[in-house]
Amino acid sequence: MDKIWPFHHGDEISDKDFKRIVIRLLQDIDSKLVGGQAVTQGSNLTQTSGGNMAGTLSIVAGKTGTFLRSNLPVGSFGLAKGTVPTYSVDDPAVTLGPDSSDPTNTDKISAAVPSTDTGASFNLTIAFTPAADATGAPGAPVSNVFNVTIKPAGGPPPPFVATTGSDLTQTSGS
Repeated sequence: MDKIWPFHHGDEISDKDFKRIVIRLLQDIDSKLVGGQAVTQGSNLTQTSGGNMAGTLSIVAGKTGTFLRSNLPVGSFGLAKGTVPTYSVDDPAVTLGPDSSDPTNTDKISAAVPSTDTGASFNLTIAFTPAADATGAPGAPVSNVFNVTIKPAGGPPPPFVATTGSDLTQTSGS
C-alpha cells in the first residue's frame, strides 16, 4: 500500500488534499470491516492466576496457571456458530484442561506444570474458526501461539513490582 500521508510536519496542504487523505483513511478502515463490524483475526491471552502476572505469561513448576482467551479485535464477530477454540501445548509434561472455577467456559483454560518439568518454557497454541460475518458463517481458520515461561519451583520470589494502574478484561455482555 502506498503512503497515505505524503506530507511532512510543517507542510501546508490544501483542503482538497486533506479531504482526499481522510477519504483514503476511511476507505482503509472500511476495507477491514464487514457490515460495520470486524472479522475476528486472532486471540488475546490473559493470565488470571498461577504465575507472575507482571506482563509475562509464566507458571512456577508444580503449579497450575489459568488463562482467559478473548477475540481480537475487541468487538469482532467472534467464533463461527457451533465451534469452540482448541488448545494445545508443545511440552508433553504440561496438562491442559478447563478452568475449575468455570469448567463450561471454553475461553477459560488451565495449564498444570509438574514440579519435575525442567523446560524453560512451553508454547500454548489456540486454534479456532472465526465467524466471517454477523450470521456466524465460518471464516478462514486462525491459530495463535503464546509462549509461557516455566519458573523453577523453590526459586527466589519474583521481584517486587509496584502497582501503577489497572487492566480490565470484559468477560460477558459484548
